[in-house]
Amino acid sequence: MKKKLKFNSAKVRNEMVDLQGGKCCYCRQPFTETGPKEATLEHKKAKMHGGTNARANLAAACWHCNQHRGSQMNATKLRKEKAKAARLTSTPQQATGGRQDAQGASPV
Repeated sequence: MKKKLKFNSAKVRNEMVDLQGGKCCYCRQPFTETGPKEATLEHKKAKMHGGTNARANLAAACWHCNQHRGSQMNATKLRKEKAKAARLTSTPQQATGGRQDAQGASPV
């Protein structure tokens, strides 16, 4: 039976920092020892959305970018959902903005 290895986030974070040349994967600013530019381990695809701890899914991001990325993704998702809902509930005339082709018919 294989022994499951414990995930060492500090070691992996340091590996990612080295691979990225000591810069954040988003803002490309150099990392600092403390503060908002401190290195954190970032899951490109969040674990709650099916992401894993595989190296291909990990990157080093500064604390500031890592914290704001989640809210940016949520805002983008909400905006897309609202746009989709608006398209599904609009009539063909609303969807085309009232435009008509040369024969007077809506282009839908």
